[in-house]
Amino acid sequence: MFARLLNSSLLALPVLAAGCQSTGTGETGGSPQITPTFDAVPLDQILADTPIRMIPGLCTVGDVDLTGQRVRATLAIELDAGGIFGLNSIQLTDGRFDFTIQTLAPITCTPIQGVTIGPLRVDFELDYQGALANDGGEKCVYASKVEFTQFSLSGIEVLDGVVEAAVKENILAAIDRIHAETLNFAPLSEGADGRCTDWSALE
Repeated sequence: MFARLLNSSLLALPVLAAGCQSTGTGETGGSPQITPTFDAVPLDQILADTPIRMIPGLCTVGDVDLTGQRVRATLAIELDAGGIFGLNSIQLTDGRFDFTIQTLAPITCTPIQGVTIGPLRVDFELDYQGALANDGGEKCVYASKVEFTQFSLSGIEVLDGVVEAAVKENILAAIDRIHAETLNFAPLSEGADGRCTDWSALE
């Protein structure tokens, strides 16, 4: 892990030269200090439907799909957070996640027409940490985690218990994607989701 963090820090060097904010001057009053941040990065993603299954590969009573998913927020990205090379942090404000819960028929997994819950809205804020690596010539996130400082679902315990983990994972995945896109200075290649093939949760 340390070796990959060290190597990934080299990916930030062109970023520091090309696009970061600079604030103030050095202690001796010489050249401006570089503050490696990207401020007010917009996040607005429409996500594919998410299946929630009690038994993987089967549809049983209570299984649902999350549909109509859209996540929006404003991000501030800090490179080499806390002086740890290659580990970037993101502060997110004004987060909003919209979705609908679609109920499904057991066995067939077909949507039950007219039996949906929503649209629902989640308001959230969070702190994120993620580390980048180079995967086939494109920067990607190989480890990340979030800590939600605000997260409000429906308040219905039974309902929230079914969908909360999936919603939080979808939010993390969306931030991984915008994190990678921002540091690549370009949209990701077709089929890429911003995560490296060996992505894992950051400890």
